[in-house]
Amino acid sequence: MLLIDIPHLICLFTPPVLMFVTISKKLLYTLIILYLLVPFHWNFTDDTCILTYLSKKGGGLETTTTNNEFSEVWLRWLYEPILRLFNLEWNDKNLTIIVVSHVYLNVVLLLIKSYFIC
Repeated sequence: MLLIDIPHLICLFTPPVLMFVTISKKLLYTLIILYLLVPFHWNFTDDTCILTYLSKKGGGLETTTTNNEFSEVWLRWLYEPILRLFNLEWNDKNLTIIVVSHVYLNVVLLLIKSYFIC
């Protein structure tokens, strides 16, 4: 469901963009907290992001072969070369490693940004 998938993509690529944009400390710290909660909520939603769950319920992400549906459909162009770089196969376990790494990379970028703001 494109209505949910586009904001989902925007959330994933916001931290790198924020490195080049001026934002308030309060907004930055709020984003850090929200990004830290992303992997935490996967424990309660069967290792699925709530936005992925909503997209699936809305009829999107139907033709996937892994449990990381959103990543398989929208981020394969980014994740597949990374997996190949480390000589890893495209499967649930390896894809989960890449997804979690992406989320934590976003947190690290936000923390770096917070260092320069303070």
